[in-house]
Parts: sequence; C-alpha cells; structure tokens
Amino acid sequence: SHCSVMVSKIPEADRIKFKYQGSNIHLPPGLESTIFLHCPEILKHLKGLGFGDFDCESIYLISKPPRSPSCYWHQDWSYWDDPVSARIFPSQIFIAFYLEDTDIKNGCLRVIPGSHLNRNKLHGQIGYAHSDQTYYANEDSVLFKDTKDAIPIKLKAGDMAIFDTRILHSTYPNDSDYVRNGLFL
Repeated sequence: SHCSVMVSKIPEADRIKFKYQGSNIHLPPGLESTIFLHCPEILKHLKGLGFGDFDCESIYLISKPPRSPSCYWHQDWSYWDDPVSARIFPSQIFIAFYLEDTDIKNGCLRVIPGSHLNRNKLHGQIGYAHSDQTYYANEDSVLFKDTKDAIPIKLKAGDMAIFDTRILHSTYPNDSDYVRNGLFL
C-alpha cells in the first residue's frame, strides 16, 4: 500500500537512525487538515477535552518493521525551561492513530501514568529524547528497561489515543511477522 511505498524510499542512514521508532516519515504539510475533514469526530473529541483552537505542528508515519526492537523511554516535550511546563493542562499533545490493531506483540505504545506531572525515577536516567544518545543507544541501556509502572496502550485499527507530550512513553518490540503502521499528529 501507500505506507510500504513510502517506507521503501527511506535512506539507509535513516533506517539505522530510527531503528527503534520505526520509519519516522514526516508527511507533507496540510495532510492533517484532510484527516480532520474526514474525521470531524476528532475535533469534537478535542473540543470536549478543552482544546479549542489549536495548530497541528507535524504529522508522521511511523512504520515499525516486523521483529524490530522496542523504542526507548522518552518524553516529546521540549520546553522544560518554560513555566508552562508546570501547568496541569497540557500545552502540547500528540494523537496516535494506528492503521492496524496494536498490542504488546506488535509493539504498541506503553506509558507511565502520571509521569507528565510527577517525577519518575526514569526522568534522571534517560537523557534528552530524539538525540544521538537515544537514536544510537545500546539495547541494554536503561532507556529500554521494563518498568512495573508502565501500562500498554492497545488499540484497534482506526482508534485514536491522545497523549500529553510530557508523559514518559516507549513501545514494546514488534515481535510479530507484520509491520505496524501509525499516524502521529
């Protein structure tokens, strides 16, 4: 399908860099508008949660290959020096839509509840997300360790999950024989 064509065009250097996440393909600007137009319930849900006007910063296709490792523990929030970081209501969210059913076997997301508001022991151990330290980390690093605090986010194809970008999250490895695709806004 369209996903496999896009993934086949990824340069080898990017395949190595993003081996833990998956493809991490930045999709063209404006695609999120198409998604919102075709799925007006998304906007309805966001408004129901207290999100009025908002901007979609980016949209990615993350295609996690079969038999691929877990993604490292991280947070996607970049503004820790800003006082807005201490607010209870999120200043930035990400929305996940999986194109296949996801569970632990094929590498679903896992989160540490409350880690967006309260310090967790991993905060002091994982370093800065989305850096060479994480992209090229050794798989025996603390970045990949299981923690009893984590819960899996199992979704059906087409389900939507909304996350505060401050929450600690990672994925399980994709131990299946099939690719796991998701759109992340």
